[in-house]
Amino acid sequence: MKPDAAVRLGADEYEDHWFIEVDRGTESPAVIERKAAVYRSYWSTGREQAELGAFPRVLWLVPDERRRAVLVHALGRGPAEAWRLHSVARFADAIPGLVAGAGENAS
Repeated sequence: MKPDAAVRLGADEYEDHWFIEVDRGTESPAVIERKAAVYRSYWSTGREQAELGAFPRVLWLVPDERRRAVLVHALGRGPAEAWRLHSVARFADAIPGLVAGAGENAS
């Protein structure tokens, strides 16, 4: 697994950890589903949880609302319990979403 970026944001004793996936609209929904399966598989190992106390959210950044809908649909095809791992936001909403701690939730 190799995210496009990993981010750690902290304030006082709180820290949020994120994996970032930048989507430019060039990959098929099947590729997105396979990437999400890789994250689910890694989540199930418990390695990040043992080190950080929680699994980082995966923030999928997209160029526009049309592509956001494509990713929400592709990610929604995975198991319901894994949906909480993911958040989808437009590029323009990335920083506010990270600071707010939830991105633009797709659920």
